[in-house]
Amino acid sequence: MHLLLVGISHRTAPVELRERVDFQARGVADALRELAGRGSAREAVVVSTCNRAELYVACDKSDAAREDLVRFVSDFNGVPAGEIAPHVYDVTDLDVARHLFRVAAGLDSLVMGEPQILGQVKDAHTIATDAHTSGPVLNRLFHTSFAVAKRVRTGTLMVNGGFWNAPDVPFGGYRQSGVGRENGVEGFEEYLETKAIALPAS
Repeated sequence: MHLLLVGISHRTAPVELRERVDFQARGVADALRELAGRGSAREAVVVSTCNRAELYVACDKSDAAREDLVRFVSDFNGVPAGEIAPHVYDVTDLDVARHLFRVAAGLDSLVMGEPQILGQVKDAHTIATDAHTSGPVLNRLFHTSFAVAKRVRTGTLMVNGGFWNAPDVPFGGYRQSGVGRENGVEGFEEYLETKAIALPAS
């Protein structure tokens, strides 16, 4: 079993394309049911916000599943695959965990640290659970991401829209005194890496 993520975001696609690839507007539950019927993924969660559309799946063959997921994004949203493909990114296995942990913690947001994304990720998992498309692999992945995001937020301060380490709070295996460094994100990366390593692909 492999973890696979296929998506577009503010980092890879212009807003005009992101507005057309909108699972939220077309119905995330409907998307999950249609995706489940294609047979390329054993489990699936769709995270759809104004800045990203990401498909998280557990599958047997990641290469074949990737091709089918790109076609699915095109088919479901009515956008030609040729317009979507140049903007798609995909990662597998532990890199999926690392990416999701960054997303849930707000480290991959357009506005770093914005608080809405964690709720949106939780809602995405709830919809998938209700649709019976999230199973033991993705349940473990997403619940771990919630814990990581909580730890990031409770162990940091927000300064001018960015993360700094909180005074004397141990984080990611080290302790930093005072009001952190501007590049304190390095400590969060260490923590995310630790959590990802503790979450092997099933």
